[in-house]
Amino acid sequence: MGEEAAVKAAALQPGEVLLLENLRFYAEEEGKPRGLAEDATDEDKAAAKNAVKESQKEFTKKLASYADCYVNDAFGTAHRAHASTESPPPTSENAPFLVASTIASPTAREP
Repeated sequence: MGEEAAVKAAALQPGEVLLLENLRFYAEEEGKPRGLAEDATDEDKAAAKNAVKESQKEFTKKLASYADCYVNDAFGTAHRAHASTESPPPTSENAPFLVASTIASPTAREP
């Protein structure tokens, strides 16, 4: 998620793929602030969370700039509100088979 990834993504040829490092290394992926002091006030925590949420917008834009498409076949994490899984939201058109079949299932929407 930096200059090296951008250069490698730009150099990809048709049929090639680029595997990025685990995005959970970045606070923006999970939307949780890191490095807060043990005695941080509720105001400090709220401000830090808002700052991370705001930086998620740029994080997602940067991630999207690396590719023409995105396939999330990590069914076990597809439900998480992480930057890489919330944008775009899964649909039957852009989801792999397991996710698409779950979305299409009438029981998938039952509580």
